[in-house]
Amino acid sequence: MRLDNVTPGQIRAARSLLGWSSRALVERSGVSAATIKRLLAADNVDKVPIRMGNFIRLISVLEDAGAIFFHDEDHCGVMVRKDYRLSKDAVSVD
Repeated sequence: MRLDNVTPGQIRAARSLLGWSSRALVERSGVSAATIKRLLAADNVDKVPIRMGNFIRLISVLEDAGAIFFHDEDHCGVMVRKDYRLSKDAVSVD
């Protein structure tokens, strides 16, 4: 996935599909709560001051958990791998 194609909406959807709260995303990615809050509230990544390393960590931790981001001319979205199972330590979505 090209990082410049991932939207805040896709990140929100991935978090929800994985059953993670914002706090779980903070804990698993190591990105600050303030940065994640700004990103999740935005409609465009370009409007959020986020370091590329932090953005890469967020996407990587979501993908490692089973999220698959996609984007083409007509569609963008996120889905989870078929073999994904909600982990016992998943924190419910806030």
